[in-house]
Amino acid sequence: MEAITQTKVDMQVHLGIYVSPDGDYTAYDRQRVAIEDVLKKYGTDHISGITGEFTREAQITNPQAYFLTHSW
Repeated sequence: MEAITQTKVDMQVHLGIYVSPDGDYTAYDRQRVAIEDVLKKYGTDHISGITGEFTREAQITNPQAYFLTHSW
């Protein structure tokens, strides 16, 4: 985002958060906070979307994580 801002390039990015299939939300929480910080600092003009990345295993072994990614 800093490079987009400095170069004034007309570009958008799609942000993603990895959701661990084992139910450990440490990485998810850290990434969510990082995305919130980016949005506060740069706004949404260059954001095309935000998604939760998950595996088929996460859908089966941890449905809570699966639904968490689809509740945005």
